[in-house]
Amino acid sequence: MRRLWQLAVMLAVLVPPAHGNDSTATLAAGGLVYTSSASIRIDREDLLIGEAAVHVAYDFTNTGTADITTLVAFPLPLLSFDQDSNYAISGTDPVNFMDFRVQVDGRPVTPQASVRVARFGIDLTAVLAKYGIPPVPGGGDEAANQALDAKLKALPPAARAELEQHGLIDWSSAFGANNEPLPSLHWDTSVAFYWFQTFPAGKTVHVEHDYRPVPGYFFVTKESLKGDELKAFCPDNGFRSGVGKRLAASGSDTLQGADVQYILTTANNWLGPIGQFRLVVDKGSDGHILSTCWNGLKRLDDRHFVFEARDFQPEGDLRLLLVKPLDQPPAP
Repeated sequence: MRRLWQLAVMLAVLVPPAHGNDSTATLAAGGLVYTSSASIRIDREDLLIGEAAVHVAYDFTNTGTADITTLVAFPLPLLSFDQDSNYAISGTDPVNFMDFRVQVDGRPVTPQASVRVARFGIDLTAVLAKYGIPPVPGGGDEAANQALDAKLKALPPAARAELEQHGLIDWSSAFGANNEPLPSLHWDTSVAFYWFQTFPAGKTVHVEHDYRPVPGYFFVTKESLKGDELKAFCPDNGFRSGVGKRLAASGSDTLQGADVQYILTTANNWLGPIGQFRLVVDKGSDGHILSTCWNGLKRLDDRHFVFEARDFQPEGDLRLLLVKPLDQPPAP
């Protein structure tokens, strides 16, 4: 797992998790945040969330008497890289690894990106950049990661020493073929996209953004259903029965669970409650099984569930468990 090309394979979202500690980590992203203002409210938020994609549409209204230009940001979850790192990242961009895109009133916006690499909280972004090492190694491009692995192997002793002195990479904790030391990573990466947005007085601004979530993957077995492993998803008897039947029909003793999370409470950064809130959960194929602690979801069809509320004030975040066959990629 320490060799970067092996890490890249584990990062690819189409690869199922291995046993034990080889389950993948979940990254919980959320909505847009902005600098404080007492005048901008969310009249409407439509959230569509599934294993493969998240789409959010907002109607923001400036209730004040003056135009407001403010910093708006989409902070991505912090990634921690070490010898046990295992993220199911499908994007190949080392900065925009969740393929974040935004439109304002139907026009694409190109946000700026703030990227920071830290070790023990110390900003070491420039050290990695000096040697062309991406802040987010891995992703769906195996060739690029093999090239990075080759680059790390070819680093001269002075470069290795500098990286080791800063605690970013070491070559001493594992040995591979021909007794060659393999690189182990040790850093945290934070990424935030941002732009300055003007909200005209008394006007509504429509904002949409999309990104690929990074679910956590793990095995679901009969033993999982009996214990407390799935407690965080509030499984009911219908869910347990459905998973049991799916296990029996599959001829396997193992299914795959995808843990998808969304931070809803970022909406509390804006003025007041959300006027009209609509949540649609896409469980993927109609053969997938959903469990969540979110109350009030109603079935739309074999694939989608909906929750709607007026004057909605999020009191917690959203967490979904989607159970499906092993080796099955996310449904588009």
